[in-house]
Amino acid sequence: MERKQISILQIEDNPGDVRLIKEMLKEVKSPGCLLRHASDLASGIEFLKSQEFDLILLDLGLPDSMGLSTLEKIHSINSIIPIVIMTGLDDEELGLKAVKTGAQDYLVKSEIDPDILIRSIRYAIERKRIDEKLRRSEERFRSTFDQAAVGLAHVSLVGDWLRVNEKLSNILGYSPAELLGMNCLKMTHPDDLPEDARNIDLLLKYKTKTYTIEKRYQHKNGQYVWCQLTRSLVEESPEAPKYFLSVIQDISKRKQTELALLDSEQRLRTIFRESPSAIVITSMADGRYIDINEAFQRITGYSRTEIIGRRISEVDIFANPSDRRNIYKAIEKNGEIRNMEFEFRLKSGDLATGLLQATVLNIENEPQMLSVVTDITERKQAMIQIQQYVDELQANKITLENNAREMNELNQKLKELNTSKDKFFSIVAHDLRSPFSALLGFSEYMYKHIEGLTPDEIKDFSFRIYKSLNSLLKLIENLLQWARIHTGKMEFAPALFSLNDLLDEILNVYNMNAARKNIKILCSPDQQYSLFADKDMMDSVLRNLLSNAIKFTSSGGEIRISARKASPYVEVSVSDTGIGIDKDDIERMFRIDETMTREGTEKEKGTGLGLVLCREFVEMNGGTISVESEIGKGSTFRFTVPGEYLK
Repeated sequence: MERKQISILQIEDNPGDVRLIKEMLKEVKSPGCLLRHASDLASGIEFLKSQEFDLILLDLGLPDSMGLSTLEKIHSINSIIPIVIMTGLDDEELGLKAVKTGAQDYLVKSEIDPDILIRSIRYAIERKRIDEKLRRSEERFRSTFDQAAVGLAHVSLVGDWLRVNEKLSNILGYSPAELLGMNCLKMTHPDDLPEDARNIDLLLKYKTKTYTIEKRYQHKNGQYVWCQLTRSLVEESPEAPKYFLSVIQDISKRKQTELALLDSEQRLRTIFRESPSAIVITSMADGRYIDINEAFQRITGYSRTEIIGRRISEVDIFANPSDRRNIYKAIEKNGEIRNMEFEFRLKSGDLATGLLQATVLNIENEPQMLSVVTDITERKQAMIQIQQYVDELQANKITLENNAREMNELNQKLKELNTSKDKFFSIVAHDLRSPFSALLGFSEYMYKHIEGLTPDEIKDFSFRIYKSLNSLLKLIENLLQWARIHTGKMEFAPALFSLNDLLDEILNVYNMNAARKNIKILCSPDQQYSLFADKDMMDSVLRNLLSNAIKFTSSGGEIRISARKASPYVEVSVSDTGIGIDKDDIERMFRIDETMTREGTEKEKGTGLGLVLCREFVEMNGGTISVESEIGKGSTFRFTVPGEYLK
């Protein structure tokens, strides 16, 4: 599949630098570069508002803006497009500052060659793409962090809270702002500090990647809250640890249950019997099942008679044999297990997930392991569903944002169409009325006074009626063409045709019109050119421009038509030595909402729509149109369309 051209906006006031960059970019074979040029910041901003670009080549020394403020103004308009700064040899420090401010790269003009330029362009685009991807990733992380169902925190290496989420704030009773001014170690129960400190030391010495402990934090109300803390070290490099990531869960209720188990044998039996978690007592000597509670039977599906007295190896509920070995190793080493997650197999053969708490008790001088297993299968599934829900919310958020953006664009288009519609009806109401009024006046006069008119007077009135009808016809033709464009009824059929042949056809008609005013038309394209465009539209554009040139050029004047290669376009220009155009009028003459008409040098009338149609037709064919003019010296209209010259 053919790759899209790289669209580049060059904002540079030095013509030599503009030509140099243009020549260098010609060496990009695939996918190629499409260069747009603006000679000052204001023009560049106008381009950014109306077109999309992949990259900006920016000179910080422009006629209407200097220094880093130029970059900042561009960023205020569009912060997404990557920017490469073009500096002089003595501006290298400014280029570095620009990169720190947000530019992707800077190049010293005197040191660049095509390879350096192209490499910098591709690097800047890729770097901006990666930066944008990273930004979106950081936004997703921020959303997950803030909305997590467990307490999350970034903690400095000395224990200061650096960042906390709402859940942690709820657990500890402090607002997020209050916590950020506190130290987590100072909030820890004194009895829990030694174990926490040992584990922190193991993390900092890279002897473990993470640890989980149960500890108490002091609540804002003065009470201690039992929490399960899982902590890991976040680092930029092995030599530069950055901060701790802490996951904190409120386990106060579970701790209260565990402590109650120790109060008395009766209480232990009650809890053993009624506990919603599976409780198992096994012999450390031979692995026999000594006792199980109701929850164990309910969760696993095994009855007491199927379990009691049998060895673990005979009724092995562990889905992974390695889990059983790890449990015994941990018990032998530490005497207890806290919060070990494992998979176990039910009597039905289905798998479930449990959270294991285990300790060794000496009962009648026999070491026995007390295991409490909480079935967290539903919780695990719920967490998966919650994550899916969060992902769906994020996707919906993006969809809503896209829909809102599309609605804004549609509203803007509707606003523009309403403006055009209002102007269209204004022209129909006003500009059509004038020629009709003239026709009615002339015809009424002739009707009432025909017997008293001389042949010369009749001829004069007939000529005036002819001129009014001709003006009216042109206006109606232009209105119909404009209406067909904006209702989508104009057929657009681009094809390859000869510009030179088209000019010959048009000049066969307009040479006579020019001769009547003693105006000379010079047609001098430097080559034979072919255009790839809609021929009828180009015919209309050239006729409008040539008609205007004749209209606004006095007797004895000159009109010149020329063309030149502007790869991949052909630039066609129509110049005259006429009366010129006021600078304020130039800004308005191509807009339907600013339609303006002027009389020609011999009082010729205009429709006010010709140049509007020219712009519409040129842009529909992928080109641009512009004008340069000076009062009293003449005007030059230039337009570009895709084409090539024939060697």
